[in-house]
Amino acid sequence: MRFSLWPSNGHTWDETLELAQWAERAGLDGFWYADHLMPNRPDGTPDPGDALECWTVLAAIGALVPRVRLVSMVSPVTIHHPVVLAKRATTVDLV
Repeated sequence: MRFSLWPSNGHTWDETLELAQWAERAGLDGFWYADHLMPNRPDGTPDPGDALECWTVLAAIGALVPRVRLVSMVSPVTIHHPVVLAKRATTVDLV
């Protein structure tokens, strides 16, 4: 069985990096990050706070926490052009 971490995208960058580093130290297999434009509260309602951009976070985590597998929870083509999204994914994979 494999386990992964799925942090809220409402965390700060420092908190997100700390969670990814913890996941690596704990032996978790993956780090899943949601590609949503805004964070949600625990009850699922929108939170007016900041949200980090998914593919930027995945690239940075990939460079700083190399062992965990990186996954975008969703990447809708309604907000990402498919060719640009494919280029982002291949770049993150190379990082």
